[in-house]
Amino acid sequence: MKDNKIAEAFDTPEYRILIMADKFQTGFDQKLLHTMFVDKTLGGIQCIQTLSRLNRCYDKGGVKKEDTMVIDFRNDADSVQKAFQKYYQTTILTGEVDTPRLDSLIDDIKAFKIYNDSERNLVVKYMVEENVPAAGSEYCRIVEERETPLSNDDKDKFRKLVNR
Repeated sequence: MKDNKIAEAFDTPEYRILIMADKFQTGFDQKLLHTMFVDKTLGGIQCIQTLSRLNRCYDKGGVKKEDTMVIDFRNDADSVQKAFQKYYQTTILTGEVDTPRLDSLIDDIKAFKIYNDSERNLVVKYMVEENVPAAGSEYCRIVEERETPLSNDDKDKFRKLVNR
């Protein structure tokens, strides 16, 4: 089978297991890919690109992918976290949630009056209850087009708060 047809063939019942080498470690975008057995040492960007092959949502034609699994024979959790941590400068990947800090951030974001609670609830409904991941991006586009009376400094402050 030609390389460019593999992702397409994976959608059919005949092809549900793919054994791959380095060739498909990056760039393979098959949303049904669920489980990965890793039998080689991964580090840095290679680790992120390889494991991110599983990070695709799917809900179509009665087939729904809600979770993923990695069975890793070579890498430990600390080394994988270290590889990802480099690209998450302000996001903490493990540990307890500081609820008061999160509440404070939300209050600071709400003070800009960019969105209201009903708009937020609608996005959550589509993203969580109806599993439409693009709803958040679509709503962000609508908000971005909305005229806002924020100065450039305030826009920068808002962006930084949301990133936190």
